[in-house]
Amino acid sequence: KARRPDSSIRSSLVQARCVLQDHFKDLYHDLQLPDLSGFRSKKRFKPQQEVGFVPFDRQTVIDMEAAAERLWQNRDATWVCYALMSQLGLRNGEVEKALWSDISTRPVFDQKGKKSEVRVLRVRANYDEAVGGEIEVPDDLWAKLEAYKDEATTEFIVPGKNKTERANVTERQINRFVERFIPDRQKLSYELRKWAGSIVATRHGIYAAQRFLRHKSVTTTERYYATYLKSQTAATWADRAEIYGLEKTA
Repeated sequence: KARRPDSSIRSSLVQARCVLQDHFKDLYHDLQLPDLSGFRSKKRFKPQQEVGFVPFDRQTVIDMEAAAERLWQNRDATWVCYALMSQLGLRNGEVEKALWSDISTRPVFDQKGKKSEVRVLRVRANYDEAVGGEIEVPDDLWAKLEAYKDEATTEFIVPGKNKTERANVTERQINRFVERFIPDRQKLSYELRKWAGSIVATRHGIYAAQRFLRHKSVTTTERYYATYLKSQTAATWADRAEIYGLEKTA
């Protein structure tokens, strides 16, 4: 129909294809269906068991980061979603709801008692399997976010005049951007959250990744969200020598 949104048309095609799948044909008895080989809109069914994160290859990371930098240079709202998901591990819905007032500074002390301040983003628990928490915002990320803050017209971090525009950025535009680099993934932009969690797990351990991703159970983190991104070293002779005080023999 004229002026009908493309997304609505796609949704109708997905629904139609679902009820016309081959393994449902017995429901229609003698109904003669046309050739559906060219019926291209396909539903991406969720697998029976969700798989863990499959690491991006080096070139994918290079290409995606370069494209993200161009988004930032153009002050594209998609960059905000990309940065908050790939660096702070936020969910799409958490990005959409994030407020500038959720970012604050708090004091921290090192082992010698020296005081400094870190900038954190407070994330509320909006999902059954999630817990709230504070995530440190690196200085380099904050420097880029400030460019958007200076031009902000609402209290929300993601630019947009209203909820519909913000949802379009966090649910559609970010998926279109990511799909260019990882078209074979089912969750598309959600892979950015898994990527961030995997980096934290690799550098700081699985329990740090659990806190970073704000999971109630570390099992969820380990099974679905975090993969070690470097090869595991062997239990070498040098390790044994250091532990047990062994001397090398000829």
